[in-house]
Amino acid sequence: MQKTINLLFQQIDFTETNFLQAFAYSILCFLLWIIMPHLQFKYKLLSKFTGGDEAKACDFLAYFLIYTGTIRNHAINEMINKNKKISYGYLEIPIQIVSYMMIAFGLILVVFSFYRLGLRGMYFGDHFGFLFKEKIINFPYNYFPNAQYVGTTWFFIGFSLAFHSIAGVFISILMYILYQILNIVESKKLEIFYPSNNEIQKSSIKAN
Repeated sequence: MQKTINLLFQQIDFTETNFLQAFAYSILCFLLWIIMPHLQFKYKLLSKFTGGDEAKACDFLAYFLIYTGTIRNHAINEMINKNKKISYGYLEIPIQIVSYMMIAFGLILVVFSFYRLGLRGMYFGDHFGFLFKEKIINFPYNYFPNAQYVGTTWFFIGFSLAFHSIAGVFISILMYILYQILNIVESKKLEIFYPSNNEIQKSSIKAN
């Protein structure tokens, strides 16, 4: 197992410019997802910039996070195309099939997550007073409490495998770990947003 892991890591050029950019943007996006909602939660900072208009502040944060996420995704795509490629040999066809299935499944989870939650539900609407009142029991939240994070991870791992990029798989796993940290941080705030039910999960609640 150790030899296999070492072999896989040898397929990653950790000093390649695009890899470093993808790594940096992944960390940056994570920090923005942690810091900006917290500044709103603690100091109402974003609301102050919009004169107390919670809707505008919430939508600004959502579009800002989407924009920075798009930059990160572009950096990851460039890294996948420029970093080392691994040969699958006789496993080429099976791995390609699996990779495209993962891409499709990941997209399904992300699309349905957005459909169930909406823009504000997906991007910290509860920090602006857009709370949730009804638990979502429909797909994908009947299977995955944090379907948007799972879907994004599956998509990027599948995309990386489809283009023979172990570096892409590495960054995808890093993103998943960061998502789990984010989920832990946000779960603690739910005890304040929903004091009547401390076990409630943001990603499985329907917005007003």
